[in-house]
Amino acid sequence: AMTLNVNMGVKGFGNGNSEKSVRIFSLRGCHLIAMMARTKVAKDFRVWVLDVLDSEVGAPVPTPTPMSVSNADWTRYLQALTIPEMVQLTGHDQK
Repeated sequence: AMTLNVNMGVKGFGNGNSEKSVRIFSLRGCHLIAMMARTKVAKDFRVWVLDVLDSEVGAPVPTPTPMSVSNADWTRYLQALTIPEMVQLTGHDQK
């Protein structure tokens, strides 16, 4: 329920009438990818998510390490990711 393959029109091939199979992810699926990735950005994302969860349940939040990205920036960044950017972020291929 977090991913789906769709056929999308691709510009630049066959006069713009070509289709390519593309995997898309739900917001939940994107979060799961970030949780499994081994990149620096993914690590920073995981720390941010844990801080948000701790603040939501009222648990003490450990002394945060300085981050140059605000919560609002993370939210905008994640909502704007394209499939190729998600692939680059996670280090996974599209298969």
